Amino acid sequence: GAAGVLTLALSFASQTSASNLVSGVFLLIEHPFRVGDTIKVKSFTGTVESLDLLSTKLRTSDNTLVRLPNETLIKTEIINLSHYKTRRADLLIYIVYESDIKKASELLLSLVEQNPLALKKPAVIEVVPNFKDSSIKLKLSVWAKTKELGKLKASLYTNINDAFKNSKIETLSATGDTSSER
Repeated sequence: GAAGVLTLALSFASQTSASNLVSGVFLLIEHPFRVGDTIKVKSFTGTVESLDLLSTKLRTSDNTLVRLPNETLIKTEIINLSHYKTRRADLLIYIVYESDIKKASELLLSLVEQNPLALKKPAVIEVVPNFKDSSIKLKLSVWAKTKELGKLKASLYTNINDAFKNSKIETLSATGDTSSER
């Protein structure tokens, strides 16, 4: 009886290992990502540390190791955030209804033009206003080199905040709080 239970347990374990092994071979052949790429799988985002036959290891931004079985990767949507040399940053800015949309739009475009991290091509996508219950949502889409995307977003948000304060354009957070309440 014990031998039967042991045999059953071993067969299930070997089935999982075999599935991970075959999936690892497919990942090595297909190359949806390489070591060093930043990928998003399910709720995990991290840099690929290793791609082994049974599993793939990611290092997250908070320096946590995540081990993903290769079978999971084959069955799951993988988003490779560093595959292309350029990426688009979509910035959402919420302003109060009393603000001048045209002035805000022109200011945003001039800030992008002055930012050395923003690429000229592909060109910036125009500011698109969208009217919400308590604010006007402006969407600004800017292209940057993939490795500089975070720096671009941080510098643009800082510059937008300063420029809007100087121009008396009142912003809101995504939750509806005015800039003076934050």
